[in-house]
Amino acid sequence: MAIWTRLSEAIMGKPPKIYPESTANQLSSKLEHLAQNPKGLQVKELVFRLRLKIEAAQESGYTLEDIANVFKAEGVDLTLNTLKRYLQESRALNPKLTYRQSPL
Repeated sequence: MAIWTRLSEAIMGKPPKIYPESTANQLSSKLEHLAQNPKGLQVKELVFRLRLKIEAAQESGYTLEDIANVFKAEGVDLTLNTLKRYLQESRALNPKLTYRQSPL
């Protein structure tokens, strides 16, 4: 019987592997945990996400150098030139959004 099983698998390919329902439940739980605990953000993502607050700080009289120093104080490695570049990129991608329109 095993010979016929191997022969039919060779001709027709391997049958799909079947997993128990518990595997789906375990995977679901682990993926849900991952979704609730983000891996982290790159510096560019931080600037893009905080752009509106950065602009609000500028409106209040703070310079980009002041703002870059706030990032540095929190351990974020960000130079003034990089901050300027990322803000320009963010504005180019979404020029109409201003901090006064933000739902934040």
